[in-house]
Amino acid sequence: MSPDGRYLAYLRAAARPDERPRTTLVLARADGQEARSIVPPAPAAGVIDAVGAARWSPDSRHLVFTVTSGPPGTASAPGWRTVLERALGITGVAAHGNHADLWIVGADGAGLRQLTSKELDAAQAAWSPDGRRLAYTSDDGIVVRDLASGEERRLPAQDGQAGGLAWAPR
Repeated sequence: MSPDGRYLAYLRAAARPDERPRTTLVLARADGQEARSIVPPAPAAGVIDAVGAARWSPDSRHLVFTVTSGPPGTASAPGWRTVLERALGITGVAAHGNHADLWIVGADGAGLRQLTSKELDAAQAAWSPDGRRLAYTSDDGIVVRDLASGEERRLPAQDGQAGGLAWAPR
């Protein structure tokens, strides 16, 4: 539900011939009427495969969300093997979720644009209370982006992985 109570944004999943679900971001009036896809699914070779984690701006004029592409659960073997792997004759794999980037779109579906090109793992975003900045998780901490200038400031990394972002009003 948008902060002003006028709109509802939700994700719609649809099966495709290759059996991978594709999600679409849908916007409707608060009563559920006039539902329309504001980020339509792209063709299989397109950029947008799935969207998620949509967050309204404080003024209800924009949504920020994650965009992923590629098969889920991508796994890759590291370029080196541990002593144990060599002794047992095995190769370990590093598995991750799909890499995602942040995108933004107006509540009317206009102005779709990509905010990051970093292929983030488990990206999450949170709006500042005034709607001028966006904090998001990156693979090595938290980044705060000024939306007008595009300038980014990295917060000092702490041990572990950042998540569950939220701004607190002053």
